[in-house]
Amino acid sequence: MEIKHEIVRQLAEESKHHYSFTTCKKALKKFNGDFDRAKLSLMNHHWGEPLSGVVYHEPYEEDIEYFEAENFREFDKDFWTWRYMTHQEVKLDKDGKIIFDEKYWPKRVADLREIERIEREKEEEVKNWKVPTVADIIMSSVNQFINGVKFENQLFTYKFTQQYVNSSGMNYHQYDIVEGYHIKEDNYFIWLRFPMKEYMEWNKITFDGEYYTFNGKSVSLEALKGNSK
Repeated sequence: MEIKHEIVRQLAEESKHHYSFTTCKKALKKFNGDFDRAKLSLMNHHWGEPLSGVVYHEPYEEDIEYFEAENFREFDKDFWTWRYMTHQEVKLDKDGKIIFDEKYWPKRVADLREIERIEREKEEEVKNWKVPTVADIIMSSVNQFINGVKFENQLFTYKFTQQYVNSSGMNYHQYDIVEGYHIKEDNYFIWLRFPMKEYMEWNKITFDGEYYTFNGKSVSLEALKGNSK
């Protein structure tokens, strides 16, 4: 059966995955030149040349595009007809083990168990999390003084729960997420850093250059430096 070059070019242009002319020609031949069926095939399956095996990959339900087909599932179910035309290449690592691409493969059971374990730990950590105390804030400042950081350059850095941040109404996006800790914002926690002076004012703590004062009680910087040793 002769497939005209113009039809192959049109199919390559209209298929969303930018398939090669060779792949488009294969699809047209598979469906005896039926342009609409070939296009539907290309748009709803992942085609590629296998490196070390052939694996059938059913399209994700949300990716299915109905293209003049009343029942795509009926059209798609004939695996034995499609199995060599709807495959995803399998790649191997240097040890000959399959490299599972998460775009096409479900997570392995061991990986799911590890994710569940981490989530349980995070949930427990959220339960045990405490709001920074006055002592936490002041000692953060003291330790920075010990390291030679002037008060005007000091930052208060702390890991907050997302629940606390959201309920506080804090516009935290204006404050830096701490990059140096290599911990990104997740569903449980977020590292934030605030100018020390500003954060102290929010917590009604004052510092006059020598004494920290809170709720009418004062303690000297020098005394706290001694206690921190």
